[in-house]
Amino acid sequence: MHNPRLGGASIRRSILPTATALAVFTLAVLLLGPFAQAANQDWQDNGTDFNTGNNWNNNVVPGPGDVARFVSAVGTQPNLSASLTIQELNFSTTTASGFDLTSSNT
Repeated sequence: MHNPRLGGASIRRSILPTATALAVFTLAVLLLGPFAQAANQDWQDNGTDFNTGNNWNNNVVPGPGDVARFVSAVGTQPNLSASLTIQELNFSTTTASGFDLTSSNT
């Protein structure tokens, strides 16, 4: 119903910029959201369990969007105690060698 005192056209014009901005913001969150969570997680040689946060920088086990990096010479051998999915496994320097990844997960 059109109310001449409220000026129906001016209400529609004031809502459109807000709706457009909301649509653009929602699209940006949906497109960029998965990338915002990804991180490089570096092995810290604090223990042997690949699935323990304390063995990684930031105390976080690498997840599906993360890169698990080995950035120094072998100190401890990592063991996968459970299944997990990561984006990439990276030995980032020539000194990051000698690692044997094993699994006790059956």
